Amino acid sequence: MRPLVEFRLEDGARILIEASGESTEAVRGVGKFAEGVIRQAQKTFSAALGDLEGSAEMLVKKFRTMSCPPENISVEFGIKSDLSGNVFIAEVGAEATFKMTLTWRGAERM
Repeated sequence: MRPLVEFRLEDGARILIEASGESTEAVRGVGKFAEGVIRQAQKTFSAALGDLEGSAEMLVKKFRTMSCPPENISVEFGIKSDLSGNVFIAEVGAEATFKMTLTWRGAERM
């Protein structure tokens, strides 16, 4: 099992996210939760997600400024956390993956 990273929420609650890249054998002496090792994240979950906010905003802004922008834009991507609590876009194979849906309604818009 991979180690877990504990993030604190603004209301004091906590969430655990499975860390990628390192197994439990690589990290010793930090707290235990079932069979996973827990590391305390260096920032709140909200702050960690804020680091990704710019990527999502840039994608949406780019498509909104098209000469014929879509009516609806949907961006979907997976996130992972490392043992330090950094949150990043999950990869599939060797590439980061974004699933995007752009919707235009009515032929008069084209």
